[in-house]
Amino acid sequence: MVFSVLLLMLWSLQLQTCFTMSNAGSSELNGGSLFDPSFWYSFTIGYVCSATGIIFAFMCFCVPWPQLKKAKRKFMSSSVRSRNIHAIKANQVPKLLLCMLLLKKGNQEVSRVLNKLISSISFMELCKATDYFNMTNVIGTGRTGMVYKATLSNGSKVAVKRLYDSNLFETKFALEIVILQRFKHKNLVDLLEFCTERKQRILVYEFMPNGKLSDWLHPLQNEAFPLDWPIRLKIALGLARGLCFLHHCCNWKILHFGISSEHVLLDKNFEPKLWNFRSAELMKENQKKLGKKDVYDFGIVLMELITGKKHIETNGNFNVIDSYVSGKGFDEQISCLVKVAVDCIQFSPHQRPSMVDVYKYIERLWEGYETDD
Repeated sequence: MVFSVLLLMLWSLQLQTCFTMSNAGSSELNGGSLFDPSFWYSFTIGYVCSATGIIFAFMCFCVPWPQLKKAKRKFMSSSVRSRNIHAIKANQVPKLLLCMLLLKKGNQEVSRVLNKLISSISFMELCKATDYFNMTNVIGTGRTGMVYKATLSNGSKVAVKRLYDSNLFETKFALEIVILQRFKHKNLVDLLEFCTERKQRILVYEFMPNGKLSDWLHPLQNEAFPLDWPIRLKIALGLARGLCFLHHCCNWKILHFGISSEHVLLDKNFEPKLWNFRSAELMKENQKKLGKKDVYDFGIVLMELITGKKHIETNGNFNVIDSYVSGKGFDEQISCLVKVAVDCIQFSPHQRPSMVDVYKYIERLWEGYETDD
């Protein structure tokens, strides 16, 4: 700016000098022009330099470049995110997941995006189906919400999971919808509908008549209905099959990070169904080793199937075989499954098998039983 002012002052001084000199020698010009060519050259150069300096100073000191750059980035980012949301399809899991994790656009936007994957249901219909979320219809509670048994207007029975805090669990809510709608499998629970009205976050699942595996393995004393060995082996096989699908058969590998007998549901034929993906993550090919956490947790569930007790109660002691299945002609198979469980819970993740190997091994144990698998 100072440089421009100096140029302007020099140019003005030169112009004034030229005028003075011209007036003084006007009688000697003999009818010529008022200023000679050298004056016009100097005048033009001075004017251009001054104008350029003024414009340069204005652009440097008066235009808020940082704010403009920030506004441009914001516009471009908003434009890209908007295109992602409007272009989302059911088979574009990474884009959808990024939108749900990075964009917080409120109920209307979340609902509109998720409607591309699954149909929504009204909050009023869910109120009627659960008798206005009556506590007598509660069939499960957890850290994220409560599960109710419900009957829809068409007569179908469903399980309704109502999250406690819609803001806190928004990402978990979206993630579960993405996974269960994009990746269908016989050993993953079927998600039917969702609701986001009135800041609610509600998921509607298929109803599992036989409830949670944990209720069968660790029942109250007056509600004990022990499972026989073929059913336990069937559950182990189905759970291994479901995890093998998540880890190795999807385009995007999925880590559940929450495998337990609490998160295994049983249908009317005791086919196991994984659910509750609140801790799940999508992983890349170079992150496969992270799946060993699921392998370890699967081994703990195998221990519970074998012993009928919680892991903390057995202290890792596999001599505590459930008396209901021990000595009934299945001891060899039980010993084989014990070996699988021991391999799965090795301290070092590198020593644990993959879910593909585990599934193939248990599948061989299952040979000879009647099955439609």
